[in-house]
Amino acid sequence: MKRRMALAHAFIVNGGNWRQAAVTAGYKPGRAAEQAGLRAKQDPAVQKIIADAAKKAAEKSGLTVERTLREIAR
Repeated sequence: MKRRMALAHAFIVNGGNWRQAAVTAGYKPGRAAEQAGLRAKQDPAVQKIIADAAKKAAEKSGLTVERTLREIAR
């Protein structure tokens, strides 16, 4: 579980690259990292970590769907 959490956090930090996130989390580069990234992408616990981090970042920056739509409509 710790490795999957590390992978989720690495995914957030590196801008959304699952393979690179897996390498950062300690998986071997290549096929092992690719497979770990694919498994993590489908893991509900990893998805929740990423969703919570995105929500926290949006709240911190003041972004909302309504505000974004208002800005686009200008």
